[in-house]
Order: sequence, then structure tokens, then C-alpha cells
Amino acid sequence: EVLQAKVYGSWFLHSLSLNQQQSPPLMVLFSSVAAITGNVGQGDYAAANCYLDSFAQWRQAQGLPTVSMNWGLWAEVGMGKQLAHAARARGLAPLSTSVA
Repeated sequence: EVLQAKVYGSWFLHSLSLNQQQSPPLMVLFSSVAAITGNVGQGDYAAANCYLDSFAQWRQAQGLPTVSMNWGLWAEVGMGKQLAHAARARGLAPLSTSVA
């Protein structure tokens, strides 16, 4: 389910961008540092975000301006709030909401 949402969502946006009379100047995908570092028990999440990074590279090779941002954990919300302690133990400093 995690992989499916990112694959279908990014492909849908890609398809929409090709069907516009004027293409958007930039597609920005929000990935996660988990694509690089992995997360214990979250292989699907890491793979889904790795897909976004690869998809951005593929679009760039097609001449379509695309960036995939590998966000770190947000310390005060979502799963980052629950995983902040484990992230610090691995040497990753969670982002505060104001900084992010």
C-alpha cells in the first residue's frame, strides 16, 4: 500500500504534466531520508521513497525538470514524533517543524 500510493501518485502527476498546454516549470517530489538510510521495520516505506528518487532521475533524463527531496524526520508530528528517539540513536537529528 505504501509503495502503491507513491508510484501511482507520482505517475498520475507525471501524466497530468504531459497533458498540459504548458508544462509546470518543476515537479517536486517529497521523498524521505529512509530511501538512503532505511528504517527498521519499514522496508516498504524505504522502497517507496527510493522509487520517488529514481522516478525523478528518470524524468530528468527525459528533459523534464524534477527534484526529489529526501526529508528527514519531523520531530513533532507524524511518525517522526514516534521515531525521534531511535533516529537520534542512529545519529540522525530530527527536524523541528519550524525548521522543516
